[in-house]
Amino acid sequence: MHQKQKPPIVLITDFGLSDGFVGVMHSVIYSIAPDARIIDLTHFIEPQDIVQASFLLFAHWQYFPEGTVFVAVVDPGVGTSRKPIIAHTQDNKFIVAPDNGLIDLVIDYYGITSLIHFSNSKFYLDSVSTTFHGRDIFSPGAAHLWNLKDPLKFGKPVKYQRKLPYYILHAYPDASWEIYGHIIHIDRFGNAMTNIMWHGKNPPSGYVEIDNTRVHFYPSYGYVPTGSPLALVNSERMIEIAVNQGNASRELAISKGMPVKISIVN
Repeated sequence: MHQKQKPPIVLITDFGLSDGFVGVMHSVIYSIAPDARIIDLTHFIEPQDIVQASFLLFAHWQYFPEGTVFVAVVDPGVGTSRKPIIAHTQDNKFIVAPDNGLIDLVIDYYGITSLIHFSNSKFYLDSVSTTFHGRDIFSPGAAHLWNLKDPLKFGKPVKYQRKLPYYILHAYPDASWEIYGHIIHIDRFGNAMTNIMWHGKNPPSGYVEIDNTRVHFYPSYGYVPTGSPLALVNSERMIEIAVNQGNASRELAISKGMPVKISIVN
């Protein structure tokens, strides 16, 4: 009989792979939890881009099992009074992160069971720098949490306070309507994702307006000629603007934070 695999520890950072920061985080985790599996979700968040990290954490969250411990480190406030925190979500997963809004989109959607100020230095490395809490606080904390599964050992509960300017907005196919949102993420293909999640079984009918440009919905990229723009529901059920075999961000001059209006016609 196959033994059930333990849930992983998942890393998401803006560290890149050229400096060794990620490798030393792996080493710290393995020294404390040698049986843990580490999954690198991404280390190519744009530097200091908390919104992008929050979105990608939210977008891929559901594909990890109960008990997963996420280490999310995009931390422009490292070394200041911002708190390290541990969040336990209602679907029984954990996030070890700075308290800077990085957890907000996950908490909006999945709910929170507890939020702990990770202040128990017993679970830090012996020497803590002012510039690399990913190594000195978050990685050892995640490894100990993976072993113990009890956030209350790490500090005292604190009240959750939202910090990001964006929410996940929800669109349903029950009537004709308009909803206003923003571009929240642009991927490496130049696809521009909104903060609006589609809950319909079938693709929506209608269009997205951005900067006076109207882009109509299609089921997928290949439904329009090469080089043509379209709106669609992507694999995370978020409404996005794309160009078939092109770069919507560049060709339509779309940037993060731009407002959009989505009109659904039934």
